Amino acid sequence: MIYDIHSLMKRYDITPEDEPLVLDYLKALKWIIGADGEIAEAEWDALMKWMQRMHVSETLVKAVLDFDFRTVKLEAILPELKPGGFQARRLLRDAMEIARADGYYAREEHAAVQKAAALLGVDKDTLHAVESLVEMEEAIAKMKVALLGR
Repeated sequence: MIYDIHSLMKRYDITPEDEPLVLDYLKALKWIIGADGEIAEAEWDALMKWMQRMHVSETLVKAVLDFDFRTVKLEAILPELKPGGFQARRLLRDAMEIARADGYYAREEHAAVQKAAALLGVDKDTLHAVESLVEMEEAIAKMKVALLGR
């Protein structure tokens, strides 16, 4: 599915004046996928493709590229979202999906997702359900390739 910036804002229930919220969302994704100390090439590719699919502006892409995730605490960059709400759950899902792009979901990335969940008010049962969803989506994608090819 392809989204333009207006669809992205509608999907995440934000308005144009909430661009700082979008940037915080993107910074949080980068912080989580870098939690193991590095961002693998496949994770970078996945994050860049995600931003392209969402038609993130060049200004925001540059801001994300320039953002040094090693110098800040997650608490300082997490967007203010409704505690436990769908936006918080989507952020966690997106982070898990991108973190797994290199074929390895590092312990530190998992811990970062758990920390983000706690800060975003997403309870452990809901987090587990989101993790299960990501695992099922990954399994379905692999099955589709195995059965039907690319």
